[in-house]
Amino acid sequence: VRGSRTAAERYGVRIENLDLAEATRRFPQFRFPENSEVVFEPQAGYLRVEECIRAHVESAIRHGALVVNERVLGWSAENGGYVVETESGEERAARVVDCRGAYHRLPPGYHVLRKMQLWFPSDAPGLDAADGMPGFFFETGDDPGRRGFYGFPRIDGTLKLAEHTGGEPVTNPLELGRHLRDEDVAPLAEFVRTTLPDVAPVPVRHAACLYTMSPDGHFAVGRVPGHDRAFQALGLSGHGFKFTGVLGEALADLVADDETSIPVGFLSPDRFDDGSSAGSH
Repeated sequence: VRGSRTAAERYGVRIENLDLAEATRRFPQFRFPENSEVVFEPQAGYLRVEECIRAHVESAIRHGALVVNERVLGWSAENGGYVVETESGEERAARVVDCRGAYHRLPPGYHVLRKMQLWFPSDAPGLDAADGMPGFFFETGDDPGRRGFYGFPRIDGTLKLAEHTGGEPVTNPLELGRHLRDEDVAPLAEFVRTTLPDVAPVPVRHAACLYTMSPDGHFAVGRVPGHDRAFQALGLSGHGFKFTGVLGEALADLVADDETSIPVGFLSPDRFDDGSSAGSH
């Protein structure tokens, strides 16, 4: 909450600070803990991921991009440029951008976490976006036991919920356990019972999700250390998708002009001085 208020003030985002009585009146869908601080952003919403990806790809193609659906095996510097190795051969380019995710070998210091997303049913009124039900994030407890739970308005009869904190380390994503375990359900079911009284605490659907974590949990965006014309966006740590527009713009600037006016310097991979950066692999 403190960070949201700071960012809103710094960048002119309209938010409303609600006391507990006002929050309860405006959002009766939730049961707020007595010591809650509540911030509401009226212009916030949620993204339909597949439609967003499709729109990005279609726009890129209209602007001359060649989209190749192949698995990348690695890249390396060669003769002043770069060679990208794919399953079907090699591609050469003067510049490259590395955006590898959980299914590729990651630089030292990065790791992957298994997360479960659960869908809980409800036919109660007031839970659709059209009724004013917002996307939401609840932070509970104190350090070091602080936990964060998020969710969305009801779509097709269910609310999608997940825990942003915690997670199980994954050694091999290709062997990811996708079945639902009791320990996956318990914290979210308890969150539903205490916070969403009109939602059934028994999930009807689940999906496994992978977080690609940087060493400090923040994005690593910028020039790859040791390479003049290779750039990266790695370790997006579970919340990168909603930033793809601005990250893409910054990376395009760097590729075309070697600099960007977007303030991404604080995300530079250079901050990892222990080799935890991208590079030839």
